[in-house]
Amino acid sequence: MDEKTGHNIESELIEAFMAALKKGMTAEEFFAMADSTMEHLRGKAKNETIEKIINNTATTQEVKKMIDSLSK
Repeated sequence: MDEKTGHNIESELIEAFMAALKKGMTAEEFFAMADSTMEHLRGKAKNETIEKIINNTATTQEVKKMIDSLSK
């Protein structure tokens, strides 16, 4: 990965983190969600809600339920 790509990824991650905090998500919830997303994308753990989020079909209730379960 080149320096520009690394900087872009870092900027996107910080932006997503700040937006999540502003919406009331805790740091623990954010990083649990990020970890779950990466496991899903790498094929290590199938997560139906993550798939729905990616496809923009997840309901607010589904996302909240998943976040609540991840941060426990």
